[in-house]
Amino acid sequence: MDRSRRATNPDNFDRRGRAKKGARKWNRSWRYQPLAEKRRERRLAAERKRARGELANRIVGQGNVVKTEKISYVAFQKSFGCSSLTTTVHHL
Repeated sequence: MDRSRRATNPDNFDRRGRAKKGARKWNRSWRYQPLAEKRRERRLAAERKRARGELANRIVGQGNVVKTEKISYVAFQKSFGCSSLTTTVHHL
């Protein structure tokens, strides 16, 4: 990605290869764009994984017995799936 960005924007770097200061227009090649999207997805996935682990550690830190109720995950998927963002809000 760095090689692609440097090749597409040679005017944004000085002789030593450092990015010039100030606001610059950065062009993104058609090969760069899907790579950047994949990188964003990986970064977001890592953040979600870290947040789940942090939440689990906080819950376990409260005590050593964790009781949960039996719930239907299929019902959650139906109520809070991707399509529910465009439809009406379901009240539980």
